[in-house]
Amino acid sequence: MFSKIFTALALALTFATSKPPHNTEVKFAAGVNGTFFDRKTGYLAGFLVVDGKKLGEFPIHSTKVRGGIVCLVSGNVLSGYFKVIEGKLYFSKSPMNYNHIPENMRGIRVDEKFLKQIRWAITGGGLFLLDGEVVKNVGKKESLSNYIINHTKYSFILVHKDRRTITVGVSYKVKPYDLAAQLRGKYSAFLRLDGGSSVTVFRGKKPSFVNNAVGLAEKR
Repeated sequence: MFSKIFTALALALTFATSKPPHNTEVKFAAGVNGTFFDRKTGYLAGFLVVDGKKLGEFPIHSTKVRGGIVCLVSGNVLSGYFKVIEGKLYFSKSPMNYNHIPENMRGIRVDEKFLKQIRWAITGGGLFLLDGEVVKNVGKKESLSNYIINHTKYSFILVHKDRRTITVGVSYKVKPYDLAAQLRGKYSAFLRLDGGSSVTVFRGKKPSFVNNAVGLAEKR
């Protein structure tokens, strides 16, 4: 139904992208497809930060809220929502993005100071498990299509209860909501990544047909 490709400390996760070029020569011990990308341009269409540098911008033209995972340089992992409020990006466990929310209740401001604390951060196709509980109305919260939230083929990241360990896997026959129900209470968070024809598992260099990938680099 679904496969767990590997489990590792979150700090060990490696990213590679074609546009913009990043880690194009790295060899993976195990990798899967990553976050969304724009088929017209080939560039990322999801938010991706690696070592404090933004490789993909928040998809503000598609949504004001998108679930994601943040690994800090300390090794701690945060799960929640990136959201745009009055043109500024925040991160918190609440998906609410109403402009009348006071500044001190909007979450962490995603500014240069916060970016410097980030080892990596990524959005995907829905946060279906948060704090061990199944998230309701994911499509409505994150402006995702029924195709995305109901498709059975996709890659994903699981955050363990210790909030320092992650598992990367691939589903071939399980809808995200059904998988979240199976994982309830067993993991802290479940983030769906890209899916459909983009789903792949590989070793070695990132395949040319994959715009971006996540995985474990080969040990040298």
